[in-house]
Amino acid sequence: MESGVPDCSIWSHLVDMLDGSHRRASPVASRGRDDGQRTHAGAGSSVAKVRILGRQSESTICVSWLDPTACHYGDQIWKIGIARSAGVCALSHSAIYAGDLVYRPSRIRLQSKPVNLNFMILAAAVEDTRIPDA
Repeated sequence: MESGVPDCSIWSHLVDMLDGSHRRASPVASRGRDDGQRTHAGAGSSVAKVRILGRQSESTICVSWLDPTACHYGDQIWKIGIARSAGVCALSHSAIYAGDLVYRPSRIRLQSKPVNLNFMILAAAVEDTRIPDA
C-alpha cells in the first residue's frame, strides 16, 4: 500500500507513538474532583492514574498509582514531608513550591526504589479530597 510517506518516517512516527513522549508535553485534565482519583501526565511519566485509598495515620496515606507504561502500585504508602524543590502535584496538578507540605512515596528498606519516587502530592490537595480513614 502506497501512503506517499517514506517508510522510515512511518517507522519513526510509530516508535514515537509507542514511546509515549508525545503525551508528556501536556498534562491531562484532572478528573473526579472529590473521589480521590486523578489522571496525571507529568515530567518523566506517561499518563498515571492516582487515587487516594485512605489515611493510614496522621502522617501517611495509602495511594494507588497506575502508570501503564512504567509501574503499578496498588497500595503504596506515602509519607508527609516538606518539598525540597518545586514541582507539580500528582493529584491536583497545582504548583508545588519548595517548603510546601507534601506527601511522597515511602522508601521501604530492602526493596527497590519506587519508580514514582520523585512525584509529590500537596497535603492541601489530600485534605480537599474525601478519603476513608484506615
